Amino acid sequence: PSPPSPPSPPSPPSPPSPPGPPGCEFCRLNGEKQKLETLTLQYAEGDCSSTNCNSQPSDKFYVNGAAGGAQNVQIIVMDKSMNVIGSASNVNPGDSFVIPKKDSETNIKIVASNGQPLQSINFHTSCSVDLTVGDQFGSIVVVGFKTESGLTQAVC
Repeated sequence: PSPPSPPSPPSPPSPPSPPGPPGCEFCRLNGEKQKLETLTLQYAEGDCSSTNCNSQPSDKFYVNGAAGGAQNVQIIVMDKSMNVIGSASNVNPGDSFVIPKKDSETNIKIVASNGQPLQSINFHTSCSVDLTVGDQFGSIVVVGFKTESGLTQAVC
């Protein structure tokens, strides 16, 4: 058997893409359950860890710590097994980045420029529970998506 492929190279932060409208529940577009290929996330100025910040039940996500709008952070994205699947460096509030959807759960660590962990986030990404444009998990906001069938936030 061939060795496992290395994680994708980090993608640099990009300017914010036009977000979909808040409330666009993209796991069930056109009356059909969708499978996600990528998510576009934005690093937010503020933190939100309560259940009124997103559409997921409280047992499907967690947020530990607070990033508080720290500048020049590193964002590390991991799958359910905590394998790194992507990262972005020198991220500032308002910066957006695209992550691959590899598993039923996505884990994100936000790390300060001095290496200190600031926040750990886990949320459900299999579309067995709702995931909506505008959902916020800690300092991360869902602003876009691409499904395996090619649909994006533009359809909302």
